[in-house]
Amino acid sequence: MNKTWLFTTLTLALVAAAPAHAISAKYREQLERSGCTQMTDGITCDIHKTKAENADAAQHASSGFGPWVGTWYVYTEYGDKIDEITVTAKTVKTHGHLVEEAKASQGKLTFRVKSSAFTLNDAFNGVWANGSQRGTLQKVL
Repeated sequence: MNKTWLFTTLTLALVAAAPAHAISAKYREQLERSGCTQMTDGITCDIHKTKAENADAAQHASSGFGPWVGTWYVYTEYGDKIDEITVTAKTVKTHGHLVEEAKASQGKLTFRVKSSAFTLNDAFNGVWANGSQRGTLQKVL
């Protein structure tokens, strides 16, 4: 009985003390080189870039979506309101869900929702299209 208990205790101690390698050595190396963490990889950090490149990209992104912050109404080409989009300094949401790949570039904020492409041209208006349908966006003042 004592030998069984001792053996079980030692086995559990060895298992608990053994390091867990949940990520591969190559991935760990990429994370270290890029300055990324598993949580930021692919979201705000690119493991294929250096720490300096990621820091530079973060600085450019920190300007955020400032000119477009607010609530935007989405209208059909006939003037019917069909959706509402909320833009914050760092995110774009529709129906309470984050929009993926929102990008501010050359004075425009662009993003996609399913098959629809949206472009906010300036601080007050924008356009959207998805194949056969199109419309406008107006900022709520």
